[in-house]
Amino acid sequence: MQISVKVKKLTFVGIFLFIAMLHSEAQVGDVSKGSRGNKENSRGSGNSDGGSRRGGSGVFFFFEIFDFIHLIGQGQKDQLSKRFDEPYRVSLQAGFKGGYFNKEGTYSFIPSIRGNWGLLSTHLRSNHIQDRTGQFQTLDWQVIQFNLVNIPEFTLRTGTGLSYVKDIDDTHHESTVELEGHLHDRSINPFLYFRWSNDYQTNDVPRLEISPGVDFRIMQTGKFRVHATAAYLYQRYLGENQGDFVPFHFLQTGINLYFY
Repeated sequence: MQISVKVKKLTFVGIFLFIAMLHSEAQVGDVSKGSRGNKENSRGSGNSDGGSRRGGSGVFFFFEIFDFIHLIGQGQKDQLSKRFDEPYRVSLQAGFKGGYFNKEGTYSFIPSIRGNWGLLSTHLRSNHIQDRTGQFQTLDWQVIQFNLVNIPEFTLRTGTGLSYVKDIDDTHHESTVELEGHLHDRSINPFLYFRWSNDYQTNDVPRLEISPGVDFRIMQTGKFRVHATAAYLYQRYLGENQGDFVPFHFLQTGINLYFY
């Protein structure tokens, strides 16, 4: 098994796993208040950056972008050349996951859809949580993800996109790192997902998310596959007061549908 030498030019910077176990109660109402407070802080924060350095650095930046586009194009060509032997490289995936957290009787529902095209993927999901204190919903779109390692036994994917907070009509930049193992012709797939959003005005992380789990095939007919999935989902949101966080610990189950 040999990975293209072009992959080594794509640097994967280490992942910092930071989970703070705080004493704030896990209530969806607190999440909504925290999001509203963060939005107000964002509006009140001015841009204190001075003028950008111009000149020669712009020329180097142009050549770096050109080289990056060339690498993307070559990597895409290499991956698509293998699509008939390894059809998962061009595929469509839909997921339906539900989760429960017994504190405050909180539950979550996360439907999603992903398209894979060689080196590139795009992933759209709705994240809905609710308990007796209220509900909170985001629409999360990883506009572009790169399948940096995409071999029959393993996938390493990283991406960037947007998270729209429906309740307060606010949008944050969001990033992902996803690791997947593939066993027995992709019939068993353990995974570990990381997701975090950023508010660059307040330097806060509105949401941090970590999810280990596994999905496994329960049915296949032609190009269509049905998998069951079980996972643990940790989500941490900003609390009502500055410096407070609201953690959730969901046990999830659901199905994934694959077509390739």
